[in-house]
Amino acid sequence: MLDTLWPEQLLPPTLFPADWPVLETGGRLQLSGWLNDYHLEVAFSGQGPGLPSVNARAKGLGSLEHVALETLAVDLPDGGLNASGTL
Repeated sequence: MLDTLWPEQLLPPTLFPADWPVLETGGRLQLSGWLNDYHLEVAFSGQGPGLPSVNARAKGLGSLEHVALETLAVDLPDGGLNASGTL
């Protein structure tokens, strides 16, 4: 099982074009199982100058052939997205 938490932190500016704002992100990733039968949960938050704050969550299971998302939710100040499905 993998359970990792990353605190709110600025992403290195070298990851993006020079004219992009520096983003601040944080979140948690949990994985369990094997490559052919795994479960995942992820939560993420991000913000940056001139950008709305975003919170996202996903929960699902998968294999080497597909990922089935039970829940995918993205929250923005003026709305959001809720979805589920198989990729």
